[in-house]
Amino acid sequence: MQSKKALVIETDLFFTTKIGQTLEKIGLDYLVTANSAEVFKLIKENEVVLIIFDLCLEKMDTITLLEKLKSSPSTEEIPVIGFGDHSDSVLSQARAAGCEMVVSNRNFVEHLKDLVEASLVS
Repeated sequence: MQSKKALVIETDLFFTTKIGQTLEKIGLDYLVTANSAEVFKLIKENEVVLIIFDLCLEKMDTITLLEKLKSSPSTEEIPVIGFGDHSDSVLSQARAAGCEMVVSNRNFVEHLKDLVEASLVS
């Protein structure tokens, strides 16, 4: 039986490291990608129970990917925590696209453990 995993969509080493450390403390395995084409493949091949998503990736249309995740029957129920620059309009676009939790980078790092735990209970 596969273990439950979080899928981290991120390119920044600082955030990837912080997210990984937090998920390990909670006891959750994780996968990391920055390739939108790989997202659905990883979800199909693994038991993904949470997606943590940098909404401000430069080389990815993050809102379109989020809309696809939230409109696909195979992924629509997976909770998504999105984070990005607090001044970026992408945060409000992510809320409109169905992202369950949207936070600024500063709040994300500060409250990551609580955000992950709250996402896994709902």
